[in-house]
Amino acid sequence: MQRQLRGALPDPALAEALNNLSYLLQVHGDYARAERLLIESLDMNRRLLGDKHPEIAAGLANLAALRHDKGDYAGAEAMYRQALAMERELVGEIHPDVANALNNLAFLLYDEGDSAAALRTEREALGTYRQLFAGDHPQTAGVLNTIGYWLMIQGSYAPAERAMDEALAMRRRLLGENHPDVANSMTNLAMLKIATHQYDEAITLSTQAIAVYVSALPPTHWRRAVAASVQGAALGGTGQFKAAEKLLLDSYAILRKDDGALPMYRAQARGYLQHLYATWNRPADAQRYAVFISSPSGSH
Repeated sequence: MQRQLRGALPDPALAEALNNLSYLLQVHGDYARAERLLIESLDMNRRLLGDKHPEIAAGLANLAALRHDKGDYAGAEAMYRQALAMERELVGEIHPDVANALNNLAFLLYDEGDSAAALRTEREALGTYRQLFAGDHPQTAGVLNTIGYWLMIQGSYAPAERAMDEALAMRRRLLGENHPDVANSMTNLAMLKIATHQYDEAITLSTQAIAVYVSALPPTHWRRAVAASVQGAALGGTGQFKAAEKLLLDSYAILRKDDGALPMYRAQARGYLQHLYATWNRPADAQRYAVFISSPSGSH
């Protein structure tokens, strides 16, 4: 209808419709059509607004996210950096759009395997959010949670725990006890407790997280499966192998089927199974679930 109304003339409403349809196609995994529409929307906005405008920066960021999702990391990084440079020029260093762009770039760098650059960029995003929002803020808590997770993965447990504790406390103050984001923080902290062999604390945290998810998400949601896999790993750490095996197998089956599950959590659940069977003296099963992944993949 917009095309019939506007003809060959560029129009803001048509550009917005193209962008919105592109996003829906991206969610459904139709990256080729989504990218064509998004490029058309971006080109139309350039004709309407010029080469430097907040809408152009937003379009570049959207195109970067699409390429990130489809695995074109080089193309995504170029677009993220163009969007970040334009936003800095348009609105300055201390602005929510700049902080969001840094956060997105950090996840892309992590997916590319450059965890050091990802952490530097995510810490820069955190510094920007702290300057923008005094005290508690959801974005600040989310970035702290991510930093804590990445530090845990590289084995920096003490700073990881400080970041995770701060994120969890902030989310509790902002959201109360029964919010999925709080459950996410509890799940991540439980992972850290497993990594440091504090299994009883991990069981407590994962049990609390599962209780939140049960009231908020359907039974087969991948986030519930992540919390269940963490609980299974914690039970395995205390020698409760049969109960651990059931939780780990059930949760891994969900994570394998759900396209929305982050790859890092699939790899982690598989690694938990491998460790369980190795500890349980079942080497054939341990070999079946061996993880040959050098670094987990993230998502924004």
